[in-house]
Amino acid sequence: MNSVDLFSFPAPAKKLHNIRKGKRANSVHKNPAKESNLVCDNVEVAAFAPMSIKANTKFLVQVLLHLYDDLSSAEDLALASDGDAVRRAANTLIAPVQRGARLTVDIEVENGHVDVDRQTVAWTGRPAAVNFFVKSGRCNGDCLQMLITVSNSGVPLGQLRFVANIGKHINKKQLCGDQAIAFSKAFLSYASCDRVQVLRAAQLLRLAGLDVFQDVLVLEPGENWSTKIMEEISGCDLFLLFWSNASSKSEWVIKEAEYALACAENSESKTPCIKPVIIDGPPIPAPPRSLKKIHFNDKLQYIIAAAEAERTDSA
Repeated sequence: MNSVDLFSFPAPAKKLHNIRKGKRANSVHKNPAKESNLVCDNVEVAAFAPMSIKANTKFLVQVLLHLYDDLSSAEDLALASDGDAVRRAANTLIAPVQRGARLTVDIEVENGHVDVDRQTVAWTGRPAAVNFFVKSGRCNGDCLQMLITVSNSGVPLGQLRFVANIGKHINKKQLCGDQAIAFSKAFLSYASCDRVQVLRAAQLLRLAGLDVFQDVLVLEPGENWSTKIMEEISGCDLFLLFWSNASSKSEWVIKEAEYALACAENSESKTPCIKPVIIDGPPIPAPPRSLKKIHFNDKLQYIIAAAEAERTDSA
């Protein structure tokens, strides 16, 4: 997007996004690919952790991938590793997963520390677990906020968010504040000179079942750009910020990211989820102070991961 015509966004209205919870339809079906033995599954993801923990101690956060009918087996697997584990959040990934695919699981922790924040797991059709060891803070009464993202070939397929209370006993039936988000609509923010790379990403996201907004593909001639873009950012649940030397200097891109941050801060579900896609670097181009709340790091390079997956498939 060019940085020539800037626009001013009105203050975002508070909104409540529907949280996709409850019963999920399970299906194991053949992929319409040429290979008749290519099996894909609708995969459930669930996070297990204690309801409350002691200050300054390590505890286990487990991410379980399973079919809907295998929920009981997944719970048994979690309890075998930690007798205090409780299912904190659950969801269905937005796109079927091919058996044999390697899924990436990332965890972000506020008010705590995690030893290893990214792991991969092969999907075989049977329950599979990824374990993270998290260290709590020192103060009783604090909350550890945890965010788990599951990706396939660099494309984010779902997100779980929940809190663990430090030094406070909570009834296991009180699952307040736990959220599960399966991404369904993505907004792509980028500088015009990065359009070729962004088009490849848009293709991958559509294959994963996401509704994608990208100016060159969606905007009609004569449409009011600033109004349409404002509406699309407000309505998306995934905001991909393609970060490069060019976009770091684009006032248009920065305005979009600032508005996405304002929308997330005024949303009870904290959406859109803002994920930087690092194009240039290292070093990563320095973001402005207005975007300091966005975690710019090199572990969410969806473009690089997608390119590697593409090369592997064609090999």
